[in-house]
Parts: sequence; structure tokens; C-alpha cells
Amino acid sequence: MATSASASAIDELSLKYEKSYANVLSADNASLNAIVETGDDGTSFTAGCFDTAFSGLEPVAVSAFVMKNDAKMEPTWKVALQGSATVSAMVSDNQGGVFVAGYLADEVVLGSTDGNTKTIAGYQEWGAYSEDQVASFVAHYDSNGKLLAANTLLPTNDPAIDAAVASNPDGFFVGYNECFINGLAYEDNQLYATILFSGQISTTDEASSICSGSADAYGMGFFMSNRAGAVATLDESLNFTSFPVTVATRPLSEGTDAIENVSSIKMDVDNGHAYVAFIGQGKVAVTTSSKTTIMDYSLSEEGYVFGYGIVDVQLSDGAIINKQSNEVATTYEYISTRINDVEVAGDRIVVSGVFQTNLGFSPSLTAVGGCDLFVAFFSKDNLEVTKAVGSGFDEGEVNSNSESMLSAAVVGNVVYVSGVHKNKSDGSAIAPLYYAVEIDGNEMTKHYTTEYISDIASSSDSTCVYFATSPAPFTDAKFSIYEAASTGIESVSAANVESARIFDLSGRRIEGTPKNGLYIKDGKKLLAR
Repeated sequence: MATSASASAIDELSLKYEKSYANVLSADNASLNAIVETGDDGTSFTAGCFDTAFSGLEPVAVSAFVMKNDAKMEPTWKVALQGSATVSAMVSDNQGGVFVAGYLADEVVLGSTDGNTKTIAGYQEWGAYSEDQVASFVAHYDSNGKLLAANTLLPTNDPAIDAAVASNPDGFFVGYNECFINGLAYEDNQLYATILFSGQISTTDEASSICSGSADAYGMGFFMSNRAGAVATLDESLNFTSFPVTVATRPLSEGTDAIENVSSIKMDVDNGHAYVAFIGQGKVAVTTSSKTTIMDYSLSEEGYVFGYGIVDVQLSDGAIINKQSNEVATTYEYISTRINDVEVAGDRIVVSGVFQTNLGFSPSLTAVGGCDLFVAFFSKDNLEVTKAVGSGFDEGEVNSNSESMLSAAVVGNVVYVSGVHKNKSDGSAIAPLYYAVEIDGNEMTKHYTTEYISDIASSSDSTCVYFATSPAPFTDAKFSIYEAASTGIESVSAANVESARIFDLSGRRIEGTPKNGLYIKDGKKLLAR
């Protein structure tokens, strides 16, 4: 599918409200981490990291914050998550509150507006906390910011590896254990979490455990961890109660010589079905409560083989209703394949991310340069791919630069996509990327922006788009609400703009309507798209 640089068919967005927080991070800890989630009646929830006191919040190391905002993006309550923590996902509880998931390193104090904080602890090895955020947490806040419940999910050693190492005089474990909750969904009073992990994770009561497996890569007793994925259910107290879908997990009775790995996994839940998309390598087993299906993405002499899979699982009985699977090979030294988002949109499933060489979901789509952002559309009925589009952006020398997706969201008939053109050697940002795709169109349209959009969300009625943004060097956080022209805000057209007074953001008068980017017309800030 083609990529365009103009978007006459894409509705214009009009800025309603925005809230900025300057210098919440020092230059040494600057990063793109702010996220946004919509609530009820125009409210929203925002989160990010901070190491400098602001708005009454005090950090401990690089801490996280969570806020609830009114319809004008003014905070109604805010709490700090003090300690080494990052918020990775949020979802409304449909009662004015919010579920929050994220990563933590050591001890983190979860704030609460009633003063009843809770301390949670991260992953330890040999009696010491990991310096990295390799464990996950989930918290539930009510409509007034009171902490209702919180829990952690900690990885542990795979017992099969321990046994194999113990039985081999030269055996050694050179892998690592980690657990990342990277997505949440909530339906019919049931909370679901998507997990990417290595090692072993268990339900809270330890009645059920799943392992990611491992491989003796050199046949010398040096065991290395693989990664696996899972969908977990949580109860009202945020206990992990089951893993209804697992990807590339193995029972403890199996050997430790198989190579199987999941590099990314995301899901959405709709009407009792979990739609789970993933990228993996090796013989990847997708397991539910009633069935296991193998998707074989074995290594090839051509280079790296990546399998792209998506399954529709009926959660009531574990039946795999539909599945789609394909594989592609790449010889690139750097690996840049990832699924960032899965979203149910009417009769479609929208999957977005980054791919190299050819897109596994639609192999005829070829990346320009080393990698491209993508949006793929699947029929909800049979998971057939109906359309796939790529960014077509040439990032330059493929072993030096890459594209990474930051966020994607379906808003009405448009999918908004944000990313970053970055340097591979140190991960530094080169330029922001911002695209839009009409669901019924055939192009991914590129738009100009000077700010990096770290997260995008839609209001429940699709009339507003919420952005979490930051300009380089990423020490600030800004949250904005834009209203689409279709909600009653007049669109700027070629017919009525000639007599309007139009300025750029520096106050300079400009002629004609900009094709993209922010500008000011008749005192109103607009985003041409």
C-alpha cells in the first residue's frame, strides 16, 4: 500500500485543552514515557516518570506518577509511585477509577489520596534487588485516587534449568529472569493482562506455573533463557488467577534443549474473545485451557526467521476459533520487529508495530530501508488480512538507524500512529514520526510534528483524540485533547482559508493553509493533518 505526504481526506483536529509539566525529568534521566488513557464523561488518566518534585509530588529516584484529569485536562487527583518504577499500561474500571500496570526494580511506595500507601517489592537474586526494572506490578485506584489493591508478578528460576545445571558438573545458567506486563484489558468486571517474560511465573496461589523454556545453545551445559508470552486473569484483589492463553511456554517435564522465543505479544478482549498477536521464533506453541497448536518458525540458513501469528481465543472454553500465521526471514544484523498494539474496531482487528524486510502478516508489503512502521487490518470473523500499510520511511543506513513505534490508536475511521526515527547505537532520537491511516483508505499518511507523541488514546465516542507528547530532550510531559472536525468544529478548507489570518507557532504570518503541523488561525490553535 502506498504512503502519502498529504491528507485531504483525513479530518483536521482542533486543540481543545492541554496541560504541560516542565522539567519533571533531569537531562540524565530524560525519556519518552508519558502515557494517557481515557475515562468516563471526558475524564482521562495520565502517567509518566519524574525525578524532580512537581505539582506537589515528591520522587524517590526515578519515580512514576498517575493523575486523573477532568474534561479540561486539569488534575482532580494525583499520586506518586515512589521508587524505581515505570507505568506501562492503564485501563479504566468503568466506575471512574483506573487499573495501572508497570515495571519496578526494588521497593516502590504506591501513593494513595487517603494516605494509606502500600509498599511493593521487586525481583531479588542472591538476596539483593535487581538494579533493572525486571518485575511487574498492578494497582487499582478508585475514582478519588484511593488505592484499592495492588500486587506484583515476579519471575523465578525455571526448576528444569536448576535441575539440569545441578546434574551437569560444568553446567551454568547464563540467562536472566524478567517479567513485563505491557497491556491491560477490562471487560465484564474481569481484568486481563498481557505478559512477556523469561523464567517462571505463577498464579498468586502458586496453583499454576508457566515457564519460558531455555536452550543449551552450545551443547556445553550453558543454559540460556528464552522469552514467552501469556494472557493472565486477575481477580478483584489483583491476584493472578489463571493464564488462559500462553505462547511459547513449556511444561517443566520437557527438556531444556529446544529453541523457542517470543519477542513481542499484545492483545485486546472483546465480547468474551481474546485476540492475541505475537512475533516469535522456533516451534511456538499457543496453549489454552483446551487446546495447543504449534506454529513452526524454525531457524533458517537465510538468517533470522520471524513468525507473525494472531489467534482468536474464546475465553469461556479455551477454543481457538481462528488463527493466522506466516513467517519471513531477514539477514539484518539488528532486529527491529515488534507488535505494539492490538485493538478491536468494529468488525476489524487492527494490529500495528514495526517490521523488517517483509511483513509476516502480509508478505507482499516490503519495508523501505531497514524497517517500517505498519498497520494491518484483519477480519474479525476469520482473521483474514484485509489490508496492510507501511510507513515507507527511509531511515538511512540500516545498521545505524531504525524506526520504532511509540503508540497507535483507532479514533473513528482513522488509525493514528506515532514513532521515532532513532540511532541504533545509543537509542537516541533523530526525529519524531507521525502518521494517519484511514480504515477505508489505502495509504499511511505522514504528517509533520516537532513533538514526539509517546501515547495516543481515543474517547469512547471517538470524538476526541488524546496525546501524550514531549519535545526533545524529553524532560517535559504534555497532555493534550484534540477534537475532530466531525464533532462540529469547522474544518479549514481551501475555500474559506484565504481571508483567514494564519500564523505559525512563533507568531509569524504565513500564507495559505499548512498541509500539516500545528498553526494558529483566528486565534485558535489547529493541527493540520
